[in-house]
Amino acid sequence: MSEYFVSCARMKTLEQNTDAAGLSYYQMMENAGTLAANRIVEITMATPISDTRCGAQCGGDNGASAADSGLSAANNGVSAADTSLPAANISCASEAGGQPLTDNDLSATNNSRASAAGDQLAAAAAQTGARLYPWALDRHLRVRVYCGKGNNGGDGFVVARRLKQQGWDVDLVLVDGEPVTPDAIENRRLTQQLAIPEKSLTETEQDSPDGPDVVVDAIYGTGFHGQLREAGALAAAQIAAARARGARVFALDIPSGMGGDLTEEDDLDPRCVRADVTITFHAKKAVHLQGFAGKYCGRIIVADIGIVDADRDAADQMKDPEQSGVTEATRSFEDFVEIIRRLRAPDGCPWDRAQTHETLKKYLLEETQEAADAIDNHDDANFCEELGDVLLQVVLNAQVAKERGAFTIEDVIEGISGKMIRRHPWVFGDMKVSSPEEGEKLWEEIKKKEKEKKNSQGS
Repeated sequence: MSEYFVSCARMKTLEQNTDAAGLSYYQMMENAGTLAANRIVEITMATPISDTRCGAQCGGDNGASAADSGLSAANNGVSAADTSLPAANISCASEAGGQPLTDNDLSATNNSRASAAGDQLAAAAAQTGARLYPWALDRHLRVRVYCGKGNNGGDGFVVARRLKQQGWDVDLVLVDGEPVTPDAIENRRLTQQLAIPEKSLTETEQDSPDGPDVVVDAIYGTGFHGQLREAGALAAAQIAAARARGARVFALDIPSGMGGDLTEEDDLDPRCVRADVTITFHAKKAVHLQGFAGKYCGRIIVADIGIVDADRDAADQMKDPEQSGVTEATRSFEDFVEIIRRLRAPDGCPWDRAQTHETLKKYLLEETQEAADAIDNHDDANFCEELGDVLLQVVLNAQVAKERGAFTIEDVIEGISGKMIRRHPWVFGDMKVSSPEEGEKLWEEIKKKEKEKKNSQGS
């Protein structure tokens, strides 16, 4: 079964229908920004900005043990489709008992009550964060939210407010000037009540060298098309510079410069924002399913903001019963990539930061041999561990290469994926083979042709 997604036009219709059913556009924005803020807190706390937790772990096993145990904490009413990071995430709480609001509750809730419920949510999340991550209280995390003038910017204002209420050091950048939609205007007013500073693009150019720890891209939404204009391109360049310095970038709904219905990378503005995590609302959009999306979106999380969608509900019911309702308690590949990036960050582990391809070469050889030994010994437990050590070498070398501007782990995956598809035309094409030997022969023929083509292009 193909993965469910919605087009931009369909999303607009769903929002209209949900508003008519009683869940206002304002409350949808409040839900989106609050859930996004909670996810940003979870992921950031899972791989801490401070290096105080690295300690002696950094040297052992090449830093593989630096993962945060808080990720296994209980999930308190996560109101998002993605649950691969089940640390404390608290959905919009009602006034009675802090239970998650139902659709009926939300339909009957006016905007002032929604704001009060959101304040309760933020306070509860802050308490949970202090309990799970007391080390984070030693430092105010710096976050910069880039806001456009539409509803995507409105989501950003909500995120800024929620993070400020949790004790983060927040500032705002109004990329295209004052917000123009009513709900965005109102949420900007609420950030002003909290005295969240606003900076111009020119002022952010004069930042201190370290800059923010976290950047939130809330400039343009899924309806964007065409090329970035001057202000948007400058903002995207600033975000890229912050990411290069080690900041973690979160995009709301979609990285700015991409369009929700985009299916061809050639139509994409190459200056668009590249995020570490994209938090999209209600459902994935067409662009999220494209092969090139990972380079720009990073990890994609779907947050359920209360939109009524019978088609999505039907799709959920058609899923494999063994998979329905499963809460994943293990870390994903994207989480592991983020852990390695964090270890290599300016305030990460000194041992990991000192490594180069040359110094890592011996570890790659050693871990590969140890994995081979585990195969010979028929030791599955040890084999599993050694494969993890080999994976560490792959991801760590890819992170070093990324910092050099050579290639990324996404490039590695894209390259090997393309190779597997090209060299298996009897699986992904119309060709037929009748035996393993015939398949191997065709593989070698395709491989030879690819090398000849590569050599001719290089000469």
